[in-house]
Amino acid sequence: MRKQTKIVLSMMIVSMMLTGQVSAYANHSSVEAGTNISMQRVKNTPKAAVNPYEVAGIDDPAALHKYIGKLQQAVAKNNRKAVAALMSYPLQVNKQGKSKLIQSKKQFMKNYDHIMTSQVKKKLLAQQLDQLFVNSEGVMIGDGEMWISQFGKTIAVYAMNV
Repeated sequence: MRKQTKIVLSMMIVSMMLTGQVSAYANHSSVEAGTNISMQRVKNTPKAAVNPYEVAGIDDPAALHKYIGKLQQAVAKNNRKAVAALMSYPLQVNKQGKSKLIQSKKQFMKNYDHIMTSQVKKKLLAQQLDQLFVNSEGVMIGDGEMWISQFGKTIAVYAMNV
């Protein structure tokens, strides 16, 4: 019985590692794939030791948090130009089963009201940093309304579901 339990547990751990899914939630102390992590622990630990966003390709948790704060602030102020500057182009926008690539800041601002819908804004503004979902695809805002990743040294939204 004991040997079977070890085999099952080993298979579960490997499965979790292969899916690459990690959630970064507060008030927990586990740092394994598929489990929760304390953001307080991240703040008090050297950057190289704990990075809950590593699986998403984000190098610096503080930089991600700063980016999300800037994005929330720009959206709250309805600053279209600032929001457009925080996107990665081409930006993939999925809406009603169709996908469209937004090629530039200018095109984004022209289509701002169709992309930055009230639902997208609501989810972004309600997003708490200690409630981010993270996997190998990136960092998810809301229920998948926005996906963020790092491109070189730049953190940006690369896909949206509106």
